[in-house]
Amino acid sequence: FWKASIFLHICGDVEQNPGGSENDFFQIFHWNVNSLSAHQFQRLSLIESYNSTKNFHFIAITETALRDSDPDENIFLPGYIPLRNNLPENTTHGGVILYCKEYLAVKHRVDLQKFENFVVAEFSISNKKVFIVVVYRRYSLSQDEVELFFQKLNEVITDINNENPHIILLTGDLNAHNSAWFNGDATDHFGTSTQAIFDKHNLTQLVNQPTYITNNSRTCIDLVVTDQPNLVLNCEIHPSLHPNCHHQINYVKININCPPPPPFPRRVWHYNRANSEAIRGALLQYEWERILGNMTSIDEQVEKFNAVLSNVAKNFIPHDDIIVKPKDPPWITKNLKISYNIYRRKYTRFVKKWKSTP
Repeated sequence: FWKASIFLHICGDVEQNPGGSENDFFQIFHWNVNSLSAHQFQRLSLIESYNSTKNFHFIAITETALRDSDPDENIFLPGYIPLRNNLPENTTHGGVILYCKEYLAVKHRVDLQKFENFVVAEFSISNKKVFIVVVYRRYSLSQDEVELFFQKLNEVITDINNENPHIILLTGDLNAHNSAWFNGDATDHFGTSTQAIFDKHNLTQLVNQPTYITNNSRTCIDLVVTDQPNLVLNCEIHPSLHPNCHHQINYVKININCPPPPPFPRRVWHYNRANSEAIRGALLQYEWERILGNMTSIDEQVEKFNAVLSNVAKNFIPHDDIIVKPKDPPWITKNLKISYNIYRRKYTRFVKKWKSTP
């Protein structure tokens, strides 16, 4: 019992599969989840699993369907801070979130969120401003609301440009179709209006394949837009993580080096070399009842208990003090990685086959 207590006491932050490496290039993905809260937040665990393959700096989510009454605890992702703009009142579709790595210097620019379903974030790297805009346009907007949406979208980009950013990255589901983005789409009024704003601000839309796929249709409505396409190292479509969600994932890598968090010291215990007999003897000889019994405060007793266990561990369990670089994400298991790679390859073949279909 005492040996197990010591091990549990000194191993409160053990990862099952520690290690891995993170690409320091700025990486982000966007996914329209069709309700983050559905099925008891089931999609949140899928996002966390997918994130372990890249350890993204930012995670953009549209159609969260979250209300103001949903606390941050329900949408917690370890190592991230959520910037939210929740579902507007009296609506059934919408809500956006941008998850930001907690070690990045990010500002939530609420002052630039001109309309519902917008999140604007600013972060600085080497004194250069980077702006990320996550946006969702509801397909059921009235004509007046549509005009207001495009007016506000134009204002947001104008205001950001006035701050002389190093790069603007806009991503989200705009429910707009334009054959210039994907030749399988027929251009509609929304696609024309959206592209007009992009042209006005010298923005380039990077996605050129379907992002919303069903058994009977394919269309490109989940976009990635930037004013610095030369900085984009990769813009891919990855398959959806949920069978009931027909939106695919926008994956983007940008040639910006995000500095890792500072390293920190950590003690590594070699349990297989522990002196069990010495541990048992030390704990049996300690006068627990007398010493703890003379203390009137439970907090004082707990502090003493922890101190004794730690001291016994340090004396009879070999250990090393190392420096840990926290940028390294926890690994998913090898079998899960193999399964996901098979899934991605099948998705790629599926898209190529569809592209070749007349």
